[in-house]
Amino acid sequence: MATDVDIDELLKQDEAALREKKKRLKAFSAALDEARAASVKAAQAATTALNSGDLTRGDLARVFGLSKGERALLFPSSTRASAKTGDDAAGGVEQSDSADHENA
Repeated sequence: MATDVDIDELLKQDEAALREKKKRLKAFSAALDEARAASVKAAQAATTALNSGDLTRGDLARVFGLSKGERALLFPSSTRASAKTGDDAAGGVEQSDSADHENA
């Protein structure tokens, strides 16, 4: 039967395509893991440089030509940093709103 042969051939092609897709996805996963590890290492090095007083955030950004995304990754903003420590960022917003009403 010709249709059985055609179906078997299609299945073999699909299996080969799936194997190739699996290889590509595994390669992407490995590259992503490497990138994540590198970004953690870079953030730790940036924190060390900042804490030691060697350079400021601005100095690091200028010297190394950091993009906006890289700066966001390496130097958490004060609101993100306070959220990690459990501070309530919304409280500051409420205070500034009430201060605006008092001045009006």
